[in-house]
Amino acid sequence: MLSLPRDLWVSIPGYSEWRINQAHYFGDKNGYPGGGPALAMKTIQYNFGVPIHFYVRVDFDGFRNIVDTLDGIEIDIPQTIDDPKYPDNNYGYDPFYIEAGHHTLNGYDALRYARTRATLGADFARAKRQ
Repeated sequence: MLSLPRDLWVSIPGYSEWRINQAHYFGDKNGYPGGGPALAMKTIQYNFGVPIHFYVRVDFDGFRNIVDTLDGIEIDIPQTIDDPKYPDNNYGYDPFYIEAGHHTLNGYDALRYARTRATLGADFARAKRQ
């Protein structure tokens, strides 16, 4: 699996230089054949020479539902995470705290664990957790 930072500047075919996450947006917004996923895949292949043959698009609700359908996921958390400013998706906060150790996380907490930036090396650590 490969994780690309969403703020990575790349050439988006037909759009010049933009952050890589804009490829998905432009593809959906402008009716690119295959939509956002198709332009994102083309952008990755164009910049990195890595062809993407298949994709899965899952939103936050889908992620939570998948984890809950599996009755949670088991994770060994290497360090305690204390994120008092984890966003609540309503311009407020939903503090997230979890001790280091072995946990079975439901969809709600698994999503917060995957998304929090309150660790050393924030974006890289986040990509590793995901």
